[in-house]
Amino acid sequence: MSSRGFYIAAAIFLAAFAAYYIFDVHKPVSTGGSPQPSPVINIDPSTVSQIQVKSAGRTLTVLRNGAEWRYSLCPGAQTDCPTSVADTNRALALLGVILQLRPTKTIFGAPEGLPAYGLDTATVGEVDLQTPSGRSVALLIGAKTQDSVSYYVRLSGSNDIETVPAATVQTQVIGALDAPPAPIPSPSPVPSPVASPSPS
Repeated sequence: MSSRGFYIAAAIFLAAFAAYYIFDVHKPVSTGGSPQPSPVINIDPSTVSQIQVKSAGRTLTVLRNGAEWRYSLCPGAQTDCPTSVADTNRALALLGVILQLRPTKTIFGAPEGLPAYGLDTATVGEVDLQTPSGRSVALLIGAKTQDSVSYYVRLSGSNDIETVPAATVQTQVIGALDAPPAPIPSPSPVPSPVASPSPS
């Protein structure tokens, strides 16, 4: 009887192990992941004719006219600064970074009020996009979050607040004021070495 009980227990163990192996070890792995949130600014990049980045008393304006891009960097609220030819790739890269800002968190209705997030005014800066049809989108950049990982931002006219990565805002958006999309100069040609005369 004892050997029969041993075989029954062994059969139960093997059945349990087989069930675990089939249903747990070999269960399909989800590869989809969570969907990315929508960008903070929803506008067709091909329709943007002007980008403005404002911060610390300076305004960078990048203008598109057909295939040509130009830029100006003005102090304060001055808007009649002379423009210079911009590098097309760098201008498009700046636009791409702005349009790919995705929220890491959304606070609906700003329960503590806009000043708590530095968003009653644009504490750090402001990004404005315009289209030839007159559509304008303004993104206000407020205070940093407590962990300094993100900035609070909101679209002008909205009470919903979102957080976006601080590193991207500092280096690629506000940072454009220190590195405007000027053409990168071509490297100077290296003169070929002069051959010394061979001894006769």
